[in-house]
Amino acid sequence: MKTEIGLCMGCMSEKDYSGPCEKCGYIDNSAYLPDYLPPFTLLNDRYVVGKLLSYNGEGAVYLGYDKAEKKKITIKEYMPAALCDRDRESGNITVKEDCIPLYKSYLSEFADLNKTLMNCFGDSCIRTVYGIFAENNTGYIIMEYLEGLSLSDYLSENGNVMSWAEAEVFFQPVFTALAKLHSMGIIHRGISADTVFVRKNGKAALTGLDISAGRTAESRIDCEMYEGYAACEQYALSERQGSWTDVYGMSALLYRVLTGKVPPSAREREVNDTIVSPVEINGSIPKYISDAIMRGLTPDQLSRTHNIEELAKQLYTKPEEKREAPISEGDGPVSPAMPVRRPSQNAPVRKKPEQPLRRPVNKKSGKGKKESKSNVGLIIGLVLFLAVVIALVVAIVYFSNETANLNKPSQTEASTTPPTHSITTEPEETEPVTEETTSTTKQPAGEIILMPYFINRFFNTSLELRYSMIKFIPEYEYSNDFAEGIIFEQDIEQGTEVTSGVEVKIKVSKGPSGVPLPDYIGMKVSEYTKLLDELKIPYKKVKEETTEVKKNYVVRCDREIGEIISFEAEEGEEVKPVKVYYAVPPEVTTTEETGEEIPEELPGETPWLESGLTENSLTDGN
Repeated sequence: MKTEIGLCMGCMSEKDYSGPCEKCGYIDNSAYLPDYLPPFTLLNDRYVVGKLLSYNGEGAVYLGYDKAEKKKITIKEYMPAALCDRDRESGNITVKEDCIPLYKSYLSEFADLNKTLMNCFGDSCIRTVYGIFAENNTGYIIMEYLEGLSLSDYLSENGNVMSWAEAEVFFQPVFTALAKLHSMGIIHRGISADTVFVRKNGKAALTGLDISAGRTAESRIDCEMYEGYAACEQYALSERQGSWTDVYGMSALLYRVLTGKVPPSAREREVNDTIVSPVEINGSIPKYISDAIMRGLTPDQLSRTHNIEELAKQLYTKPEEKREAPISEGDGPVSPAMPVRRPSQNAPVRKKPEQPLRRPVNKKSGKGKKESKSNVGLIIGLVLFLAVVIALVVAIVYFSNETANLNKPSQTEASTTPPTHSITTEPEETEPVTEETTSTTKQPAGEIILMPYFINRFFNTSLELRYSMIKFIPEYEYSNDFAEGIIFEQDIEQGTEVTSGVEVKIKVSKGPSGVPLPDYIGMKVSEYTKLLDELKIPYKKVKEETTEVKKNYVVRCDREIGEIISFEAEEGEEVKPVKVYYAVPPEVTTTEETGEEIPEELPGETPWLESGLTENSLTDGN
């Protein structure tokens, strides 16, 4: 439905005159893409749709106006063009027949994602979601309108790069926001210079949060990938994604901000990795910052920095501080502490002022005291030296025994776990092995997350992809209360603190345990059995000689019409198929003398039944 309102649909400023807008130049009758909503459309009797801002495989984003609050907003519409079409007259979405389950599943994820984001209200770094509602057979999100520039445009207007001193302040709230999203089970998957926004006050804001299929190749909808920022695992539907996927995107963004160059595509790097470290491009970048970025850009997700908190600690902690307080895994979301400002590494070193030479003491008493103090110091030094030697010998003996034990075959299951610090005898060309990479498990250790609520949601590839930090163990059961494919039970309650990689057992509905037997009167046996196949009712066809029903039509079943036919049998029994009796002509006999065929039934019945004549037509002599 369209509305009349004195606003420019290009900038939502007041406009009570015809012609182009004096502020933005937008013309009211400008052409628009027919697959999307036309300007002046009124949604939910409250929100006015303005010009189309952007669109991708998930849907569209429009400029909007809230008539109740009298303010500019952003409207996001779920409209995956690969799965549906729009009726241009009514604006309603029509889903393609073979895409209905997938459309509903993605719509459920779309709604769930944005309902979760509504809980982030007040976080200045996460775009505020005001509300969600359904209309036109789809879903709409009302979001905060951001004033400012994308980070990409901001860099273009400000020298194309930032210094680390600028970047560490700008990105601090971004790290905190990402840690918060990860703790709620949300992976961004689209971090880039185009999806990080710079507000007018200079603060950062995260945008571009879409459903997982919209950020992963090989899905049924058109994915929007940011080359150079997308991780390797996003190019294959079968690969596991998690917090480490955003670590790659965040590291790529820092690479771009500090060097002015976007890293090579992850797909190219898997074949031929030609990436150059940031410090080689810009020598003013601290080496520990460059090293942290490169660890986050490792193509192999098992070797990559695992979570966003760990990446933040590597960036916001000087190497000497990191040795004093080593990072522990699974600390959970934290706000990266602002580092203490220290002089640049290239600053000239200040020399301590030389102490003036002291004159020798001429008094004998003074000289004697110095000599006695010197002797005491010598004795103490000798004692300490002997203690160090003894400790060294003990350590050598101890570690030689430990090394021998490590080289022996494992005797117990517990001994198969590698030591915390492994010793390599041959140097490797790659970066030093960390504690994470020496683990025998083939996937990264997990960070703390809150278990989402999965009941009443479709269980499919899309759900597994979005919550790739959780391993689902599905069990399929019949349910009369839940449609086929819907989760109706999970063994870990919503809101429980778990680590990524946790296994959650879920029960998925196979649909009703039985269906009513459909009516068969007047149906051919081929038509009726096709209907039974669609309802998944097991059956067995049985011939029945009769002249009361047309040939090959259903005569009867061994169950009553409307009776519930169960798909599963009682324990120790088998499912009994429905017997479908269909008509065949009765057999005939012949006389030995004349060979004349004598039907078993009364003469005259079969001819009128088979030919379609009526009984009255025979008695009338016609």
